[in-house]
Amino acid sequence: MTAHLSRRALLAACPLMAQAGRRLSIRKLTTRKHSISNRDYLFAEIETDGGITGVGEGSISGRVEIVEKAIQWYAPYLTGKDPGGIEEHWNRNYCELSRYRDGSVLQAAVAAIDIELWEIEAQRLQEPVWWLLGMAAPKPMRVYYSHWSHRLEPRTPARLAELAAQTRAEGWTCVKWVLPRGGTESERLRRLVAEVEAVRKGGGEDLEIALEMWETFSVRSAIDFAKAVALFRPLFIEEPTWRETPQALGEVRCTAPWRWRAGKDSCRATSSNICWTFAARASCSPT
Repeated sequence: MTAHLSRRALLAACPLMAQAGRRLSIRKLTTRKHSISNRDYLFAEIETDGGITGVGEGSISGRVEIVEKAIQWYAPYLTGKDPGGIEEHWNRNYCELSRYRDGSVLQAAVAAIDIELWEIEAQRLQEPVWWLLGMAAPKPMRVYYSHWSHRLEPRTPARLAELAAQTRAEGWTCVKWVLPRGGTESERLRRLVAEVEAVRKGGGEDLEIALEMWETFSVRSAIDFAKAVALFRPLFIEEPTWRETPQALGEVRCTAPWRWRAGKDSCRATSSNICWTFAARASCSPT
């Protein structure tokens, strides 16, 4: 079958084809800060001479001013360059400009720039980012309700059960909240276990539970807590101990074999995963 393209359609497509074929140049890098409730967010924009702008995010709550300075530090090394060749930009920004590249702040800055460049390339080629990254089709991504109960007052098991039932009725299938501090270790464990039990009863079996431990537990208390809430089947438990101590994370993981999450905020994301694997294997190996 022969496809016929009308004159109107051809003329409409010409600007897009011209844009896809032309080389662009980065003109300016801008940062924008926003606060929503008690969370700080940082967005960055790369503008090109072709009218295409890419937007990226480098949010670290409580540290956005530092990340903003880090992003702006890269501006002279981006201005005037073609935004294409994204891997080359990454290698230069992360590996070549300085050997002091560790830490959450610098990695957030480089990641924000990387996101901006991918968005520019997607707009230039008129293709979605998922296609440029090698996927054959878009896949739906599940989301959970983060910081779900942080505004609840008074915070009692009964109120948590009511909120869980309401949240499930609204269509949510998973919630995550930060486990509050307060009291002695034993008092805190009893209170938190009661909270998880209340949410499970209020939300039912179809509301999955994710728990953010916020690096506020010792190895012993993290293990005790994980064993106590196993009956309520949390989807995962996140960051029980300090991220800089992968041996402790490994010990927790092997003593309480649940779904643990950690590493996203580590100072060295790549080496953290290696340390996590090594520590977990070492802790689990027979003596």
